Amino acid sequence: TRWQEVYVRSAYVRGLDNAGFFIIQAGLEPLAEDAESLVRRGLHHEAIQLHYTRGFTELDSVTRRMVQDLVRHAADAIAQGWTPERLATSMRKDFTKSLARAKQMANTELVKIHADAQLTLYSEAGVEGVVGMAEFATAGDDRVCPECASLDGQEYTIDEARGVIPVHIGCRCIWI
Repeated sequence: TRWQEVYVRSAYVRGLDNAGFFIIQAGLEPLAEDAESLVRRGLHHEAIQLHYTRGFTELDSVTRRMVQDLVRHAADAIAQGWTPERLATSMRKDFTKSLARAKQMANTELVKIHADAQLTLYSEAGVEGVVGMAEFATAGDDRVCPECASLDGQEYTIDEARGVIPVHIGCRCIWI
């Protein structure tokens, strides 16, 4: 879908830009192409397509679960003799909670896409082994959870790093 294309591509491009910055900061040779050129070819194009597909599949399953939960809730309420007004109020609260959870999940997916783009570019730039360890960086504020704070500053190989970020729903960590 159009909105998915915009957000997936944007998160991936930001990840490439971010990785390019850290590659230069580490004193390594930057790739000749900019992020927009990279996403149009090979490995990066395929990664974006994979994220589109996975994102659509996950969103579809979340939507189906939300509908099932609301239908089950309505059936239980009717069986208990609730008034339509009471049912509507209760469903609105449930829907608001579900919507907030869906937004959190969508943001977490964008963090995953960003991290994947970073690691893919690092790998493509030859970052690996002792020189090319990916270092965990948290947002560094008072909202960093204990799990992410304990990982801050630890180093990983590119292969070890894949799938680590996001650590949890709502994670704001990045690779440097």
